[in-house]
Amino acid sequence: MRKYILDFNATIGKFEKKELDEPDVIGPVDYAVREHLKARTFEHDALSEKNIFVLGNGALAGSHLPGTHRLVFMTRSPTTNTLMFSSIGGAGIPLYECGVDFVKLSGKAPKLSILFIKNVDDYLSAELIPIERQEVFQQYEKNDNEGVYGFANFLIERFKKEYEKPAQDDKKGYFDFRIVAPGPCAFNTRMGAMNSLLIRNGAFQIGAEGWAGRAGFGSALVQGHNICALVFGGNANFRKFPKMDLKDVKVLNEFFNKEVGKTVSQAAMQATEKYRYVEKLKTGGTLGVNLTASKEWVPMFNWKSVNYPKEQRKDLYDKFILNGYLKEFNEQTIEPKQFRNCGEACVAMCKKVRGNFKKDYETYEAFGPNMGVFTQKDAERVSSGIENMGFDSIGGGNMISALLEAVHVGLLTKEDLGLPASPNFNPDTFTIEQSKLHAELAYKIALDFGYGKTEIAKLFDDGIRDGFQQLSAKFKDREEKTGKRFMDLISYNAFGKIGYSVPCQYWVPGFWAPIHITGKFFTYYQKDFREPADLGEQCAERSILEMYSENTGICRFHRGWSEKLVPKLINEAYGINIDYYKHCRDLLKKIMEYNDKAGNLPVVWETFKTVEIIRGYLKAISLVGEPSKANLEWIEKFDSDAWKAAEEYWSEMKVGIAKHLL
Repeated sequence: MRKYILDFNATIGKFEKKELDEPDVIGPVDYAVREHLKARTFEHDALSEKNIFVLGNGALAGSHLPGTHRLVFMTRSPTTNTLMFSSIGGAGIPLYECGVDFVKLSGKAPKLSILFIKNVDDYLSAELIPIERQEVFQQYEKNDNEGVYGFANFLIERFKKEYEKPAQDDKKGYFDFRIVAPGPCAFNTRMGAMNSLLIRNGAFQIGAEGWAGRAGFGSALVQGHNICALVFGGNANFRKFPKMDLKDVKVLNEFFNKEVGKTVSQAAMQATEKYRYVEKLKTGGTLGVNLTASKEWVPMFNWKSVNYPKEQRKDLYDKFILNGYLKEFNEQTIEPKQFRNCGEACVAMCKKVRGNFKKDYETYEAFGPNMGVFTQKDAERVSSGIENMGFDSIGGGNMISALLEAVHVGLLTKEDLGLPASPNFNPDTFTIEQSKLHAELAYKIALDFGYGKTEIAKLFDDGIRDGFQQLSAKFKDREEKTGKRFMDLISYNAFGKIGYSVPCQYWVPGFWAPIHITGKFFTYYQKDFREPADLGEQCAERSILEMYSENTGICRFHRGWSEKLVPKLINEAYGINIDYYKHCRDLLKKIMEYNDKAGNLPVVWETFKTVEIIRGYLKAISLVGEPSKANLEWIEKFDSDAWKAAEEYWSEMKVGIAKHLL
């Protein structure tokens, strides 16, 4: 399967367009893993210029299949210190229109620069545009700290003329292009995410933006390669499907009717119902559906709710979420049908917006109920801090929630963080008026940490795991006085000595499994109780199937049809015979091999917050129907010796994962 690669060396500022035809390189994850193993990047720090930064499309890009232009980024992560990937819906279209499958970025630019890629009428160019750090930060700080969005607006005005079409009837037109840029925190921490904006007709398309949020990719781009933005687009249309033309809707419909008894559109409509609108729930999107379905299982007050009795959790949910936070979302976004898509011609319309704010469950839970924030307006305020500064919303939200809890329990003072008041994480005395207080406190912390303004902020330059360890060392006397540890206020999955990943915002143990791809949905995330070894096997199985989406660059919201049909689509379109299940399983094993060589394998849980989450889950699930004997036995083990039980539970999950993958 022939691939076209733009190989860019930032050190010398030059590129070479290459062709690669290897049977094992089907998608962007294949290519990135191949290059990282070949270059032995596991011998270097993730922020080293020796690291390699890859972005690319899957084998179905260029087709008329919905959801197949998800742009995949992969590098050695500055946060996990493992090989990681992240992806952005629709962002693959402008890269496809550059006439390449993958971009490989290596080396470090002599000066801070923007990587500008363009392909118009089959002329491919790629160059570094130098920019002063001061100018970048001026854009971040303007208009009351617009952050990454302020910089993006600057980039739109700077580059849109480069994508101008020949004038027709004296009217200007522009090719679509994408901007991918980190925020301020990427310059001084390992936690910088990457924001992506679709520019259509020379203007930012509200709602079509996306984030490669997990794993600190923005920090890798800025600190490792001295590049503060990617700008790319064009009008190329190069893909050929030699055996089955996936650009022909008639051909696609014939294939889908044969395989699933539906047209492409019908299959996509059915698969994406949750993300569009669910009639019986009267809501839609991940935020609406997950808040409705999760009920009292929604994490609140920095996961403290996992220790609350069921009735108390239900009362809090009914009062502050069902009749507040969720109701507002439905009234402000769902009822007026403020739906968008990522830039693809897709029926999911999964982007739920209000004004300039895009609403997703993961983000609006992490800096919503889990932060003691229970109004949409207040959550938007936190968003304009965390996201504008370029933090991963899940990691940044959990970090700030833990810092607020540290003030609440007396490990930190409000003066330590430069706050005007203290938060209230006591569910018995919390009032809705304090939601606004928490939002303002979080906003200030986000800006201080984003710009590295305070002494405490600087402790977190190397990430959340190291930051809380440093707090523990700095304030050992307070830990002794209060009988509490800083480390027990945060939950993460640990890798090696400093690597970590903050799990997704679901109260199920699969997100704390010792798998190698964490902070994503490469796990079993259903609520039902399973013995940990069986759970580990299920996590491994989901990892293999999730790799179908990632390595194919297809949106997982389409997994209802894609996991069944993608292997056959690839084989029939290209006339090959690949066992895609085995291929993706072997690909995961290669990532595990890399992580082993890097000395960054999963480490047993380190914080009591995590132990409480697992113990609380076991107790909560035992109240759902008739509990199994095994469920009750695990509760007894955790009540007898929580740390010992947690290590046993984690180890048995690890055995199950290895059994299924190795």
